[in-house]
Amino acid sequence: MATQKKFVVKNGLIASDLSYPTADGTANQTIVTDGAGNLSFGSTGISETVQMLVKNVSGGSLTKGTPIHQTGTAGQHSEVIAARADTAGAMPSVGVLAETLADEAEGYAVITGRLSNIDTSSYSEGDVLFVGATGGLTSTKPTGESNVTQNIGIVNKVNASSGSITIYGSGRGAATPNL
Repeated sequence: MATQKKFVVKNGLIASDLSYPTADGTANQTIVTDGAGNLSFGSTGISETVQMLVKNVSGGSLTKGTPIHQTGTAGQHSEVIAARADTAGAMPSVGVLAETLADEAEGYAVITGRLSNIDTSSYSEGDVLFVGATGGLTSTKPTGESNVTQNIGIVNKVNASSGSITIYGSGRGAATPNL
């Protein structure tokens, strides 16, 4: 059996042109890069979201927290409009905007995970959220045959400016249609 030996770095480690940290970080930190080959421990801890790059092609501004539907692609961007449960061509929602986007602007949408710093004051903690019949988020399940039902998330924190929701239902409709 081979004897294991310790590999000790005292003055810094550079491998494959990457400079590694020489001291341990704290629990749940991740290693991040500055884009110039310098690695360090990130201060944000475990990532709570998966996001995608989007481009607003709706013809108007879309606000942070708007459920969106993908209509096409442009390079690395998904072209999006506001999702609406009453319009089959605007469903399903593929995510919720992580920032307000002007028409033709590019930004990010949360596909799954936490979306913070939004107004959740009209909900209660634990409310299930749906794509609304005329767009936006609602805690009331849309009814009627003409509405697609999509449960997209749940309210974590209720607050007018620092509320948060967890997105978990992007990209799919309900298993049971409104009949």
